[in-house]
Amino acid sequence: MDIKKLRKELKVWGVFWRNHESVGGYASKSNVDRIREVCELGGWCSSDLHLFDSASSIHAPEHIQITTALIDRLKTPYKIAIMAWYTKRLRGDEFASYTKAKSKRDGELLLMHAENALLVMVG
Repeated sequence: MDIKKLRKELKVWGVFWRNHESVGGYASKSNVDRIREVCELGGWCSSDLHLFDSASSIHAPEHIQITTALIDRLKTPYKIAIMAWYTKRLRGDEFASYTKAKSKRDGELLLMHAENALLVMVG
């Protein structure tokens, strides 16, 4: 695999996870929506687990699972760089800040090292 193909795979991976990103533990319905449903339906649910998005309910295609498994094997700073670039689409100063790099150039170098580490893993 070459760097162009890897970056293409990472873009597909990033788009998939960006589109399936959970809401970070917050309910997918507001309290007002829950009260409105109770008033309309005339009942109350004893559990609100159904209101939360769950990553376990996401069924990723095999190629996404393979890419995710490879990224999981990376060092933490490399994982952060890959996720920031490909799933969060951070660029420039935002990317450098998110990855805790001293400059934009340092952030870009971190991303290049992360991509190279993936290339080594793929062989």
